[in-house]
Amino acid sequence: MPLMHIIIWMVVGVLIGALSGFMGVGGGVVLTPILIYLGFKPKEATVTSLAFIIPTAWAGMMRSRDDINVNLSVVLAVGAVIGTYAIGRPLVEQFDVNPALYKRIFGVLMLLVALDMVTGFTDTLKNKANVSAEKSADAPISQPRKPMNP
Repeated sequence: MPLMHIIIWMVVGVLIGALSGFMGVGGGVVLTPILIYLGFKPKEATVTSLAFIIPTAWAGMMRSRDDINVNLSVVLAVGAVIGTYAIGRPLVEQFDVNPALYKRIFGVLMLLVALDMVTGFTDTLKNKANVSAEKSADAPISQPRKPMNP
């Protein structure tokens, strides 16, 4: 790879790393679309993005390691590995996804996430669930009925 390309990609990495450190996004949300836009095949863009995520996630995790929910992280990781090998990988190998279709599917997913972030829809649902749970907890507990004597 020519030196100028190395420098440009390093700057891109720094910018995406800054986004990752600031907002927790990077490889999947930012780098994959950039690579596809630049003409990389979807499979190559996705795998390159995944390789980028590993050191980025490690750096972010180490910076905030006191806040890690270890049990949840382990369960999610095991589920992710199973999902990757049992579902995701076979889908990639079985179907030759048209890059245009891949971009559309990924774009719709990003639009849904963006719409939720802008509207706060899931926050509203979460708040409603919390309010319902609080009302249930505050409701008086009914006393058991006394049996009626004939």
